[in-house]
Amino acid sequence: MWKNLNIYDRCMFGILLIVIVSSCLSMTGVAGAGIGLGAVLMIVRGWKMRQWPRLDKGILGIIAVYVLLWSISSVFSLDPGRSFHSLASQVLRMLPLFIAMLCIKDKWQLRWIWIVFALSILVDDAKAIGQYVAAADENWGERPKGFNRSPTFLASHMLMAIPAMVFAAGRDYMGTWGRRLLLLAAGMALLTLLLSGTRGGWLAFLGTAVVYALCDKAYRRRAFMAISSLLVALCVAAACSTVFQARLLTMTDPSFQSNNERLLMWQSAVDIIRDNPVLGVGMDQFVIVYNTEYISPLAKERPRDPSNPMTGHGHPHNNILKVFTEGGILGLSAFLLLHGYFLWRFVRLWRQELHPFPYGLMAVLIWTALQLEGITDTNLNQVSILREYWLLAGIALVAEEVEHGTMAGIHES
Repeated sequence: MWKNLNIYDRCMFGILLIVIVSSCLSMTGVAGAGIGLGAVLMIVRGWKMRQWPRLDKGILGIIAVYVLLWSISSVFSLDPGRSFHSLASQVLRMLPLFIAMLCIKDKWQLRWIWIVFALSILVDDAKAIGQYVAAADENWGERPKGFNRSPTFLASHMLMAIPAMVFAAGRDYMGTWGRRLLLLAAGMALLTLLLSGTRGGWLAFLGTAVVYALCDKAYRRRAFMAISSLLVALCVAAACSTVFQARLLTMTDPSFQSNNERLLMWQSAVDIIRDNPVLGVGMDQFVIVYNTEYISPLAKERPRDPSNPMTGHGHPHNNILKVFTEGGILGLSAFLLLHGYFLWRFVRLWRQELHPFPYGLMAVLIWTALQLEGITDTNLNQVSILREYWLLAGIALVAEEVEHGTMAGIHES
């Protein structure tokens, strides 16, 4: 238990819990401070105790390739300094992955991690439901955003929370009340996803449930229940609310402004790729080139300040197009290698597990949900979303080893 940890491990685990809460609630400053403190503490611990963590070589290798490819693109960026700064920020957002893999060494830690995660989700849900009831956010109408910057960010967090809570609730170490808490958090996350009005999030949830059903026959009943739950909820909401009804109808209407703007933006992104196919325009440069050179004359959503392109759209509402425009073939290759590698690791972990709620499949579903939502909304460049994703990835990769006492990928030298 807690008393058996040395002072460094106690501090590291406390920092991990702080990062979990602050990531879920989009407290980016607190999370950043916690991650920085954790990194410093790992260095101090290694120096004082002469014990340095041996990190996963496969993960370090793929991150090194990712950084190399993007560095080449950034050298030829329209603004190399800004691009290298963005690249460094992306790498730092991966630190929760390592903090989780280095901190978690026992099942009691996993139990507290999931409890704290569930409580933070419920707090975000409560805030979002309160906003929905009061219609308090004038910028988004009836669409709540919780503690996040937008309803789409809220949807991304809920998409990650649902499989994490359902699968963690199936582990024996959670106990009765812990299991109930996690299932409550999963149910509330589904409700909040519905209330967010994020159409891409709804489709991503349905698509993820289909993937769940395809993975194995044993999961098809659960997947069918998940799909049915959301469809019934959408039908009830549409019957009770004209706002929901209208939002559902816009999903297949190409003339709806939000849909039309996306189509125009995607065409502009294709034009940028055509003109910069190999190296792109540079990481974090889409906002400049789109709003100054490539924005469609038909687009209505333009920079708030015509003299400042930074006040316009900073991404094309699509992960692949965002990466392709800014990094060209090199950047897209880096993106596919990084996320493809982690999908392979998650699938391999899942195939090794015998538990009916495997951590590997949990991670596969989280990966799938974010990638599917990323077709209509750029989500993998957002600080709070990435931190939570890498945190959950780290937990998934180490949890099975912790439960069986093997700790195969993380040792100390």
